[in-house]
Amino acid sequence: MITSSELQTVGGLLIGGFVIFSVGAALWKFDYQRPLPEALLAITESLGRWRWIHIWMIGGVFITIAGLGTLARLLVDSGELIYGTVGFVLFAVGGTVWLVAAAWRLTALVLAARETEQTGKVPEGTEGWSEWFGVLHSIHLLTAYVSWTFLGSAVVSSEIVAQWLGWLGVGLGVGGAVGYIVFRGGPFAPPILAHLYPFILGIALLVRG
Repeated sequence: MITSSELQTVGGLLIGGFVIFSVGAALWKFDYQRPLPEALLAITESLGRWRWIHIWMIGGVFITIAGLGTLARLLVDSGELIYGTVGFVLFAVGGTVWLVAAAWRLTALVLAARETEQTGKVPEGTEGWSEWFGVLHSIHLLTAYVSWTFLGSAVVSSEIVAQWLGWLGVGLGVGGAVGYIVFRGGPFAPPILAHLYPFILGIALLVRG
């Protein structure tokens, strides 16, 4: 039997992942999304901010993954053996891919930014790597959206919280994945959105607990 304390723990982790990620994301500057030479200069001009943003976002991803892993275990304990686990694995794989990209932005991209500032030229190969790590970002968002459909299905099957919250997850997941593909990211691209449905589940679990 799932205890109140377990529900509160999972709820706290899922809410915490969203909030901690938001602390970093709130400081994001649109200058970082300009053409690569300008973006690199923007990084060197605010290097402390750049690191702060990523450290908090990385922490948020780790905490959300931990929360979903714990939720998957609770769902298995309640008799829901498939959907919750698949949803967790999808989010964890996508989150890990995003963490790899974040590590690159904190290391190699910072070095490229410094060289660009010194020489006035973007180091050879940086643009290609930037595009590749942009693909990893897309993988993260798409796997996150798809994970919501499985997490929502797990909620419907297990009734760990209200069933309508499960159907909400399914709908948001399908809409997010389709929207990302149709608009090539667009309004569906901010990485904080990956944590939205886990955040909603976290509130519901905390209230129930």
